[in-house]
Amino acid sequence: MKRIFVLFLILIGAVALYGCEQSSTLEKPTNVTLSGDTVSWDAVTGAESYIVVVNSTEHVVTTTSFNLSTLNLTEGTYTITVIARKGTTLSSPSASVSYVVEGGGLTLNAPVVNMTGNILSWTAVPNATGYQVIVNTTIHNTTLTTFDLSTLELAPGVYAITVKATAGTVLSQASAPKSYTVISVENREVIYASLLSAINPEYTPNMSEDDFENEFEYEAYVRMETMTNLYLDVALSEGMDPVEMVQMMAFMVELPVVFENPQPSLLKEEFDKLGDYGMSPEIFASFVLSLGHEALGIALDGMNSNIDMYEADIIAKQAEITAWLGGTEFTTMRNALIVHVALEDQALFGQFLMNLGSVDVERVISASKEYASALYYEYTPYIEYYYYGDETDQYIDLFIRILNHADQMNDTTFLSSIMSYYPNLLDPLYDVYYKASDLAFYQEQIDQLYQEIEMVTMIIDMLENEPEYVRTIIEEVGTYIQTVYQAIPATLVEDIEDLLASGELSMSEVLILKDEVVQILIDTIPEETSFEIFYETLITMAGSMFGYNVTTLAAHADTMAQIQRNSTLLGLEFLLSVDETTINEVQAIVTDMVTPGYYDEIEEYYYEGETDPSKVAELIVYVLTYLDNFLAEQATLVSQIEAIDVTPMVVDFAGFAVAIAKAQLEDELDPAMFTKVSGLLDEVVLQIPAYIDFYEMVYDMDKALIQHLIETEGAILFEITTFVEDEEKTPETVLNFVEMMIDHVMDYRGLIRSDIDLAFVTAWVDLLKLPVQVACIQGGIDDDCDGIFEAVKPDVIQVLMNVLELEEAVTAELDGVADIYTQINTWGVDLDTGLMIHVIISLDNVLDQKRTLIDNTIAIVIDDILGNEDLQALLQINPQMILEIETNLTDGIAHIDAEADRIAGFAFNNLTPEQLDDIHYFFDMFSGSEEPPMMN
Repeated sequence: MKRIFVLFLILIGAVALYGCEQSSTLEKPTNVTLSGDTVSWDAVTGAESYIVVVNSTEHVVTTTSFNLSTLNLTEGTYTITVIARKGTTLSSPSASVSYVVEGGGLTLNAPVVNMTGNILSWTAVPNATGYQVIVNTTIHNTTLTTFDLSTLELAPGVYAITVKATAGTVLSQASAPKSYTVISVENREVIYASLLSAINPEYTPNMSEDDFENEFEYEAYVRMETMTNLYLDVALSEGMDPVEMVQMMAFMVELPVVFENPQPSLLKEEFDKLGDYGMSPEIFASFVLSLGHEALGIALDGMNSNIDMYEADIIAKQAEITAWLGGTEFTTMRNALIVHVALEDQALFGQFLMNLGSVDVERVISASKEYASALYYEYTPYIEYYYYGDETDQYIDLFIRILNHADQMNDTTFLSSIMSYYPNLLDPLYDVYYKASDLAFYQEQIDQLYQEIEMVTMIIDMLENEPEYVRTIIEEVGTYIQTVYQAIPATLVEDIEDLLASGELSMSEVLILKDEVVQILIDTIPEETSFEIFYETLITMAGSMFGYNVTTLAAHADTMAQIQRNSTLLGLEFLLSVDETTINEVQAIVTDMVTPGYYDEIEEYYYEGETDPSKVAELIVYVLTYLDNFLAEQATLVSQIEAIDVTPMVVDFAGFAVAIAKAQLEDELDPAMFTKVSGLLDEVVLQIPAYIDFYEMVYDMDKALIQHLIETEGAILFEITTFVEDEEKTPETVLNFVEMMIDHVMDYRGLIRSDIDLAFVTAWVDLLKLPVQVACIQGGIDDDCDGIFEAVKPDVIQVLMNVLELEEAVTAELDGVADIYTQINTWGVDLDTGLMIHVIISLDNVLDQKRTLIDNTIAIVIDDILGNEDLQALLQINPQMILEIETNLTDGIAHIDAEADRIAGFAFNNLTPEQLDDIHYFFDMFSGSEEPPMMN
């Protein structure tokens, strides 16, 4: 669970780590008055919310009134003040008013009580100062939320247990009664002995270590003793019949044997016995809470023992490695290598020897053998095969340099010792590598065990501190499993048994089983209320475990329930929709779609596998079409999912995560920086609705593009694959392909261009506010970032709208070009030159049409955006730099316009050599080439 919270914080931090300081001030609230239980005040200009302080407890509201009766305050007099808030800025407290709670005004909720074995537990009741545990008619007072009934030493019999919350003289209604059974000591010992015998006929109470062959058998007995006592406590508290207790224990012991040869009818017959023993989700939860805690404790002990074992193995292996590194074989190898290690490589060589456990030694040795052989026999080595783009590559390079040095020194003996198969100079590396690998394995196991210990410890804490929440979840899950189990018809069990007896299931038989199982899951899916209880309990439990108030988050359990139930139902319906026809059609597509790679041992070369792009395109279109049809059939369910408003939930969860982040960062950052970071984190939360709205706009565009792909049956994909697969591409096929792609781009562009309007651009620019604030903090800029952003925002939007208008002109010009191949043939020029001419003509037309727009856009960038003095400070630019930017832009565009206009006037069917050079020089300007000679 801790890792979930840490991940959530990292995700929030990835959006923005820092924020801008807000320097605004707020007036304190005035005219604070009480009318009955409602306190009210006048609105404060600029305030986003208010903090109502009751004595020292704060309550945040966004209105200008607050009903104090909702707090269920105990009898007494309370001081009420109000503080205005905007972001992290707080006003001074208002004048105070007094609020008196008379006796009898407090009401307490009845506790919700659970019983596990001898232990009663209940959720703390708001405003309660204590509790009464009532056993029949006898009252036992406590201030805790648990009570051990075994401490009462009750006489054998059946007792009714209830609990009431107290606050002074105020009492709540009694909880729902629980039945508690006490069996005489004699009877308990008889039942206990029978249970032990059911586990192992050789077990009897009070056995000692001398009764066993070894300590391990005795330890197993002690664990079973503990578990059996817990089992008996729970079974007695739940009122189970002693005979049934023993029968159920025998059932659990024998169940693994039944699973060794699973026969569906036999398994169902066995599980039906649980109902005969009176097993219910409630009793099951009691067993889990009691036995689970002990089992986890045993597991924890085992994990710690394994850590001790692995740590001892590490010490032994480290000693073994140290001894080997100082041995004759390794020292001989190291001395032979070091002779050829350059001075600048000695650190890397030492690093290689130290990190052998993480190096792919086999690749280093194989590459070295190949390279040494190539040097010795003077042929071109092939070592690319040994490079994987990982850490080992640098060591392969190191050994190549070592071998090159040996070759330069004509040390053929050294080369021979490297290239030989056995013995090989580098053989000692293998020994260290294997030992170091063992060492790494031991450490990896220890790290994994510590992670498991952390998780198990958290679960144990949860069972100890929040048993009522755990019980709720177990009971909900248990009820669902019971419902599903009861919904399984006997005919399905018989069908499964018959199919298993046949030895091999056909596709039709598998699909029949799939449909029956999925339909059962659809028919038995819990109602939204069950999902809501589950999420509300889970959220509350998490908050209680880590000390956070998650009341606001728990209120979104209904939203989470709607999403989970409907999406689960949609997934089940999708599984139900997949039939034999669907599977056969997919198999027909994917057959031979991928040709596997293989290694040619003769050529010593690995040939990569190949994928048929046309089949990939066909599969994409098939899947998209299938999903589209399925979603159309499930339109009602899809509409219900899309209608769920997730924005409030996301905002509250983000606000919760931000609050946790602030609490941690306040101790890590200096006050000034924390104020900035805190403001930025608040801005993150405020901006979430805007991010969601923008995502929905982009999502709608994506849906339109996918729908068009489906309606055109993936024409663009198949045209691309046809072009790619054409091994003999002619100028005509290339140009025809370009024209087709332009047509497709225009079609897709037409689907979304109307949506990329002023509202869309404005929403996009608004999302840039956070990056600007981050830049302010990272650059140490203390100016009003919001002010800078708002000042240049209209101009940035206008520039983007102008760019869109230019883009529209360019695409329209491209769309108007047709018969490119015919035109190039008419001109009598080569393909490259012909394409250049078409581009120059199109560019000239656009520049003629939109030159005024281009000049106006440059003016906005230079004068209005970069001309903002605050932005200049943020970007660290000065007027001279801006002037240079303006000069380069205007001169460059003027030069391009003049040259495009001049070249567009050439007679292309009769070009001179100089004019051909001019056309190519024009494109050299955009490729970064040097300034061309003066054009004719």
